[in-house]
Amino acid sequence: MSIWKPAAVVAAITLAPFGAAHANAAAPEDLIRANLLRAGEKSVGSITPSPVKGLYAVSDNGHTLYVDASGTRVIQGEIFDMQTRENLTEKAAIAALPRVDWKSLPLKDAIVTVKGNGKRKLAVFSDPDCPYCHMLEEKSLPEISNVTIYTFLYPLDGLHPDATRKARLLWCAPDHAAAWDAWMHHGVLPSNAGTCDTPLARNAALGATLHVNGTPGLVFFNGAQVPGAQQASVIEKHLEAVR
Repeated sequence: MSIWKPAAVVAAITLAPFGAAHANAAAPEDLIRANLLRAGEKSVGSITPSPVKGLYAVSDNGHTLYVDASGTRVIQGEIFDMQTRENLTEKAAIAALPRVDWKSLPLKDAIVTVKGNGKRKLAVFSDPDCPYCHMLEEKSLPEISNVTIYTFLYPLDGLHPDATRKARLLWCAPDHAAAWDAWMHHGVLPSNAGTCDTPLARNAALGATLHVNGTPGLVFFNGAQVPGAQQASVIEKHLEAVR
């Protein structure tokens, strides 16, 4: 992610530390960015005031942390609105994710599942061994109708060492959708050598470009990205927002 650094901030980083004198000259966002970079952060995304007075939300690649106005004290955690029961940290992280040009998605590299009339569109980055992906498939997606789901196999071997092998077997099956359903709902893998050409490398590169850091990762037709095994009601809300 490119980082915008105003000339005044760059000068302050290279010539002198940010102190009280500089704090009055620089906007809080500039001061926070400069001090985070000085502390060794390689990438600093958006910086916005948080719902809590005196704290700023720093969102980057789908993750959010909180800092004070100087950018020298960091809080990791989540903020909830106890009246609405809304996770404000998750909301901020989702808002900071890049929008996706749906037309740019290589849908030929996805497993296609059509439900009902299939008019609505949803892409899912999924790992065959991800428990949250199984939760999404078993609990949320069965409640969604009239949608075409494009599943991009996205094995995360660092977490699930056997995921790539399974993904290859699934893609090499004659019927991708049937094989995916049999595995996710019944734990049955197809019988093949798994040696066909697969889109796994391309999917990995695509996910990195879109900042898909975990699975499942949902992408809606309007370009919105939503990470995690969301409830059916949340998915419906985003699907309806496209209309």
